Amino acid sequence: MQACTLTKRSFINMSRDFGYYWLRLLIYLLVTVCIGTIYLDVGTKYTSILVSRKERNWSGSSGLD
Repeated sequence: MQACTLTKRSFINMSRDFGYYWLRLLIYLLVTVCIGTIYLDVGTKYTSILVSRKERNWSGSSGLD
């Protein structure tokens, strides 16, 4: 019973405070979309990962330069 009451109060307080809840939710959604677009066309097979790696290191360097 106490957990239910405290959870309800917490959700009411978070929904009233724009800077605490809604802005944070918006930032999380934006970060999720940005990271998702990085991995959008990677593929799920091992060969697609190798192709991506070869394209990144096209000069033959190890990437540690």
